[in-house]
Amino acid sequence: MRHVPGSRERQILSLASIAALVASSLAGCGETWPGARGLADPQFLGHGRAVETVDILPIDLQVWTTPGRGVDPEGLAGSLQQSMGGMVSAQLARRGYRVVAQIDRGGRYVAPDGAPAVAMAPDDVMRTAYALSSYGTAQRESEGGALLVPFLPARLGATTGSDATLYVGGWAFAGVDNGPSKAGKVLKVVLIVGLVAVVAAAVVVGLKDGKHGGAVGKVAEGAGKVATGAVRVAGTVMTGVARTTGRVALAIASDPELFYLTVDTIDAFARAGTHVDYYSVRPDYYAEGPHDGRSAMLLEMTLIDNHTGRTLWHARQRFPASPERPQEVARAVATAVSSLPPQ
Repeated sequence: MRHVPGSRERQILSLASIAALVASSLAGCGETWPGARGLADPQFLGHGRAVETVDILPIDLQVWTTPGRGVDPEGLAGSLQQSMGGMVSAQLARRGYRVVAQIDRGGRYVAPDGAPAVAMAPDDVMRTAYALSSYGTAQRESEGGALLVPFLPARLGATTGSDATLYVGGWAFAGVDNGPSKAGKVLKVVLIVGLVAVVAAAVVVGLKDGKHGGAVGKVAEGAGKVATGAVRVAGTVMTGVARTTGRVALAIASDPELFYLTVDTIDAFARAGTHVDYYSVRPDYYAEGPHDGRSAMLLEMTLIDNHTGRTLWHARQRFPASPERPQEVARAVATAVSSLPPQ
């Protein structure tokens, strides 16, 4: 004779179904990766301003790490500067742009014919990076959403003849990434709740069917395994909470003297011509960013028209990426550049 569930039994089974559904939904979740976001000049977006060639300024990342990692922030910053230059260049090529010069901190680059050349004076490189480092903060706090006109202490592209210059800055934090993610912890809790509901439902059905021994036994065996895992997870969480926070090491991918060039940058304003909107203080990402937990990066990219000095495109986005994992850095770069209008 077929068993017909009662009202209480139906409630228990519904609870089990809901818990299973939520658990299934969370099973596919991990760290949320953001989509591409950027602002573009309307004329540039509509291809009214052709841009084919681009110079890339030195990668300007503020880099730090948690203590006890055994990672040298200075070394990490240096490797990021080298690897990200190539990543950015490759992504620009995918969007239809040709990189003429990857400028180093000394203003040097390798010309297309392989010969060494100088694009800018070293002081101009530093002052330009200093000025553009604050552009993202100004743009984020501006009203109306229109692209601001940056302050530029030096002419860009005068030697290379390129159409535009790209600034890449932001910060990178090397945290602890070997613990369970928040989504993973929630998933385990939901699974346990759902399992309890299934066990309760199995008890009710088994008692009414007279088959409680086998059904309840198998489900309870699985519950024991999950519970053991939950204890290990809780222990991991406790270990993470109890971790001592000490001094956090700090490094700057670009020259540290950039922090002290405010006066020189303002004095150079006379050579800026049409550039009127700027912040004179370089952002302190270390004070604003994370000091513990999982790794993260914030990338900021600003493309400047070398002929007019105006902003063609700007993107600013935080990513759950580790600066120690090249594949994650490459993914962050690709996502950020993907909002750049193709040529």
